[in-house]
Order: sequence, then C-alpha cells, then structure tokens
Amino acid sequence: MDNPVQDSPQKEARILAKAKELWIADGKPGCGPEAYRENASELIGMENNPDAGQIPVASSVPLDANGQPIEPAWIEENLGNPGGSMNELDDKQEVPFATRKEEKDALNN
Repeated sequence: MDNPVQDSPQKEARILAKAKELWIADGKPGCGPEAYRENASELIGMENNPDAGQIPVASSVPLDANGQPIEPAWIEENLGNPGGSMNELDDKQEVPFATRKEEKDALNN
C-alpha cells in the first residue's frame, strides 16, 4: 500500500482530475479548478483510507458509567479559587480537597 502522506505522480493526477470534476460540477466559476485542489485532496484521501478514524482510542482518564471523565480532586488546585467561598475574603473553602502532598501521604499510610 502506498504511503498516504507521500505525494506521487499518480496521486497528484487523481487530485487534479477530482478538482476539475468539482470545478465543472460547480458550473466552472472564474477561480478555475486550482481553487478546488484542497477539497479534491481531502476527498481522494478519504477514498484511499475509508476506515481512517474508525479505530476507537482508549481514554487516558477513567470514565464513569455515563462516559464522563473522572478527574482527581487535586486538579482543582490549579483553577484559582479551589472550592468557592461564601464571603468576599475567600477564606472559607466549601469543598474539602486535600493538597497533592496530603493526598500522597494519605495514600501511603
């Protein structure tokens, strides 16, 4: 099988023929078939690799029963106000998240 990324004379000829076909189908506008080259290239790529994008990719984070990502609580540390507050001083944290160090110590003990 040919390398789909590498250009070859046969591939270029197919792209130009498809671009001309698209140009004619659009009523031969003044821009010429060269304006249809990118669309033609994408269509030829789809024809050459009809199964591309069909292989499922495993999620890098665990998913819950609804398919939503489950992220660790410490990720909230980087979001500014970690748990919100009830006053303007931001001195009351509503959600009791541990810091990374506290979480690591708890898991090790």
